[in-house]
Amino acid sequence: MTTDLSDITRGLQRMRELVMQGGAEGLTEGAQAMQADAQVTALYQGVTGATRAGTVAYVAGAGAPGSGALDAAAAAVRELNPDHVLVQVVEAIGPDETAVVLTVPTDYIADLVTKNAGAQDFLGPTLTAHAMRLTAAAAKGIAGKLR
Repeated sequence: MTTDLSDITRGLQRMRELVMQGGAEGLTEGAQAMQADAQVTALYQGVTGATRAGTVAYVAGAGAPGSGALDAAAAAVRELNPDHVLVQVVEAIGPDETAVVLTVPTDYIADLVTKNAGAQDFLGPTLTAHAMRLTAAAAKGIAGKLR
């Protein structure tokens, strides 16, 4: 006797799609909250305001339209500090992976977060503070899609 598993396979594929969509939607919501927190940190000691204005958190990867947020952040930096715009696109994400990126599209962000033993690093502490909230946001988004 042969069993047709095509309905089960289609159902599992649909469930996978819903999980990816819900996760990306939840992470997008979580990334927006993380970006807002990063932009109001007291660790900024900038001159032009470009770092604060250009701070961006977005979801990259499977089905996530993150490039628009990064483009907007680069435009904000370009307006305030045009000689220091540097956009680096996240490329190390697999086709079934999703990531939250918190960055500033400037050519000096690496120095800012590492000099003086990271005394002005706002990216790492913000990511750490939001890690559990991002996980919960992804789970909430997935649960909403699977109901």
